[in-house]
Amino acid sequence: MNILHIVNGNDYGGATTQVSALIKAQNQNHRVFVVSIGSGRISTTCNELGIEVKVLNISILQWLKFIRFIRNEFSDRWIIHVHGLKPMLLAALAGLKKQTITTIHSDYRYEYQTQWLKEKIALQIFKRTFSRISYFVTVSEQFKEVIINDGVNPERCTFIPNGLDTSLMDDKKQNPEFLKEAGINPENNLILGLAARIHPVKGIDVVIEAATLLKNEQIMIIVAGTGEKKLVDEYKQRVNELSLSDKIIFIGFTEDIYSFYHSIDVNLLASYSEGLSFSVLEAGYLKKPVVCTDVSGMKDLIDDGIQGVKVPVGDSEAFAAGIKKMAENEDLRKEYGQALYRRIKDNYTSDVMAAKYENIYKKILTEIGA
Repeated sequence: MNILHIVNGNDYGGATTQVSALIKAQNQNHRVFVVSIGSGRISTTCNELGIEVKVLNISILQWLKFIRFIRNEFSDRWIIHVHGLKPMLLAALAGLKKQTITTIHSDYRYEYQTQWLKEKIALQIFKRTFSRISYFVTVSEQFKEVIINDGVNPERCTFIPNGLDTSLMDDKKQNPEFLKEAGINPENNLILGLAARIHPVKGIDVVIEAATLLKNEQIMIIVAGTGEKKLVDEYKQRVNELSLSDKIIFIGFTEDIYSFYHSIDVNLLASYSEGLSFSVLEAGYLKKPVVCTDVSGMKDLIDDGIQGVKVPVGDSEAFAAGIKKMAENEDLRKEYGQALYRRIKDNYTSDVMAAKYENIYKKILTEIGA
């Protein structure tokens, strides 16, 4: 099978992790070609794996050349799999609808939440590309409902959960000095970690408000991730105003995310909307229990009281109570961590994910007679 992936090369976070895991799994049995709009983690992964990759700079002239390139080089014997707004637009302009599939990695309604003009323009363009796509995959049931409400045929979309490339987790070595090198002295505190891009949808405000209720607890919350400087500064200012600088520490983006997960005791996810979070998968595979909000992506992965603590979205009091429950019971943390590890190992690997995508590819190729 021949598979072309078109991606945003300079993205980071869960979508990039998912695409990297998927192309690595697919490359074992299929021919994979990747077009990366801008260089970044995806193009680096391709070079490491020996996968053909073409890096496309963002200019109108290059886009026009590339549209001709797609039409000429990728016949109807290729699956074209696109990830994100710009790749979807490229595929739509190329006019190869019958063989094009897209994965919706996040709730696009929130994507430009802090940028009013971009929100109005980009969302309209995004939705207009829907009619030029043959098949849709979402990483949560909620996202599937969103695209159906925006006009996608329910028979042309499905939910496939993200899958973890466990070989990366098995091969990575822990840096025991990670926290020290980040300037953090945990002392006798329980270390809670939140790895996410800094964006309003990630619920960092919920974590901050929860921490105000935990001032007497021996905990420390480490936030790993980056985002718009203005928003990061607002969160830091709020932490200082509430005298929480000893409780919540922002360390910015880290390349060594696996040492980050090794260094924490409990993982946090406080999002208002979320697919199947890679931060929960990655930390969970390392047997770290989670306190999470009851977002769509956690529906099947986390059973409250079995793999972790699940609380209502936006409820800072319940979130604080969940953290307190974890802090008070080490045996419970170990029990939840073991249960989460087993569920991920059995159901949420990149090989399982790739097999589900392959079934959809076969369906599309059969429909176009390839």
